Amino acid sequence: MKRTPQIVAITLIVAICVWAHSQSRSPQYTTIVIDCVGRTDHPVFPIIISSSAEEAERYRQELFSDPITVFVHVYIVRGSALTQITNIPMLKGDLKQSSADNRPQVAPVLSVVVATGHNSKKITVDAEDSIRLLSDIRKCVPGYPPVVEELSEMEGRMHQYRKQPK
Repeated sequence: MKRTPQIVAITLIVAICVWAHSQSRSPQYTTIVIDCVGRTDHPVFPIIISSSAEEAERYRQELFSDPITVFVHVYIVRGSALTQITNIPMLKGDLKQSSADNRPQVAPVLSVVVATGHNSKKITVDAEDSIRLLSDIRKCVPGYPPVVEELSEMEGRMHQYRKQPK
């Protein structure tokens, strides 16, 4: 009987440690949707990077309406590439989010949706931070030249906006 409180205490400590460890792990996203929102000199079409063709198609249909769905660039990559993208500090919350989520955008910003299955979160990134985010994502997918090219083009648009006189 004297050992029962000790066993309960040890069990409780182990349960708390396991719970804390599971809460500290980063979610492993399987789809990233990047969309440039706001005024640009010509259209910049959304990019979907996913490890699942079915999930990519579902997000294409869910987030974009006709005729834009035709122009969305979809890329299927290995899960390891998405794991690298998931570990980018900005996607873990290390950024200043734009507060203009519900207002019409004049300055271009990135709308980034990170998802696993039906669970997703949306992040709005200002032009300054978007350049860094696009560059970081590009470094995670060097084995996919078309993805690198699309990300570089979007990054170039953000650079152009920053260089314009205010």
